[in-house]
Amino acid sequence: MEENLRQQAELLRRNNEKRETINRLRLKLEQVKSENKILQLQKCLYCSKVGVKRNHSQNSRSTGLFLGKFFNGGCL
Repeated sequence: MEENLRQQAELLRRNNEKRETINRLRLKLEQVKSENKILQLQKCLYCSKVGVKRNHSQNSRSTGLFLGKFFNGGCL
């Protein structure tokens, strides 16, 4: 009986540790997702600003379209 109670207490302790770890990881994941969204928005903002600058000359526009396939990624 005593051994059973000791094992249950140990399981509760380990479950609490796991729960805390999961919560910390969940918070970290949300933080990384937020940072990723910000970086993606900054990248798209940069790409759109570069796109406006490219419109000033046909030559740079052609070059920009060519290079854009390699460097712009998901920017529209």
